[in-house]
Amino acid sequence: MSTVAAELESGKPSFNGLREHGSNSTDVLREDAFGKPALAPAENATRTLLPRNANFSLELQKGWGPYQALKNMRDTGRIDLSDSELLKESRRIRDRDQKERGIVHYDKSPVPRWSDKEIVGMVKTAVSKAVNNEAKNAIPSYESWKQIKEDNSPENVRVLTFNIGQGNFGLPGVIELIRSSGADVVGLQESAPNAAKIAQELGYNYIQTGYSTILTRFNIESVTPGGSGIIARTDGGKQFAFFDKHMFYKPYQPYQLLQIPYEGAPFISTEKEAIDEANKARRADVEDLQKDIDSLKDAGLPTIVVGDFNEPSHLDWTDATAKIGRHPIKVDWPASKAMEADGFKDAYRQILPDEVKHPGYTWTPLTKPTDPKDHHDRIDFIHYRGDDIDVKSVAIIGEDAAHADQVVTPFPSDHRAVTAVFELSGASK
Repeated sequence: MSTVAAELESGKPSFNGLREHGSNSTDVLREDAFGKPALAPAENATRTLLPRNANFSLELQKGWGPYQALKNMRDTGRIDLSDSELLKESRRIRDRDQKERGIVHYDKSPVPRWSDKEIVGMVKTAVSKAVNNEAKNAIPSYESWKQIKEDNSPENVRVLTFNIGQGNFGLPGVIELIRSSGADVVGLQESAPNAAKIAQELGYNYIQTGYSTILTRFNIESVTPGGSGIIARTDGGKQFAFFDKHMFYKPYQPYQLLQIPYEGAPFISTEKEAIDEANKARRADVEDLQKDIDSLKDAGLPTIVVGDFNEPSHLDWTDATAKIGRHPIKVDWPASKAMEADGFKDAYRQILPDEVKHPGYTWTPLTKPTDPKDHHDRIDFIHYRGDDIDVKSVAIIGEDAAHADQVVTPFPSDHRAVTAVFELSGASK
């Protein structure tokens, strides 16, 4: 029996064992992974193909790519892979297949297409040759996986936004929080010194602009002209746009209204003064973001915008919250109003519209809400717009159950994190 066949029969080859195959190390993973989720006919979500000389079965699950196949193999005890190794291995499969066909991440080269029958045939051939340790490249490519998944089935995408405070509160904790969140795409703020290290530890693709970083396990297909956004493609072939923005921090109007000294800013007392001061501080940031978003207006993609706006929301500073003394007055904060005017919805308020019952504070876990030298608020946001996107859930990640939906201790930042799950629908592009 070949080494490959022996490992397959044993049920659980180790990661190191797979690597011992030298230059063909990924081929074992690749052949088993590509055999596993190959195309089943539309009317059947799952099928088992058994090559004549194989003593194991491969479940062919519609909608899977290399990542899902390897994860399933790991979760069912067939291989040993850490989260980081799983991501790196699935990316290596993808990269090698794309390289073989002259496709690079930021290229829009035509993608090969196969019929359902052709893909199933290739899988049968690949499985048979994997058992016999033959013809390492006789397998369906990454692009054939993408074809399998290009349909109208909804897909969920988990998003995270997190100001990590330069990593000064513990970079290992930041990395573990991101990993444990299960986020597919992440917007970080105050991340400049650590972006590359975080991406490397997680095995994610990333871009960095200024102090902001976008991380994703998905393929980054392009970067927007202003550098604050990307177009990414899901495992199921659905494209979406994702933006990350860190707006200017001073003067900070809640402190100005509450007469809390900060950065030498003058004290104010009216809604008009608060709006004027906010526009002086952040209008340029808002306009830069709008311009970058507008660069994709003809694409018609579902769009997600996250970030630390360093400014509250008009959905929180309402007459109702002013009446109970949570905030000093009602304010129609201009940054959140601009997002609303551009058709964006606030994910947190879509799920939890009662601002009195659900304050959703993200600033700050370092002080108590009653501290007279501070003012707790929601200034970290996830916004979205588009016909083919809907938010399914939201959560605050923080230091204890009293202030967060998900608890991480010790908490590694002076901002709480926000996560949301979106459902992407419509045809893949």
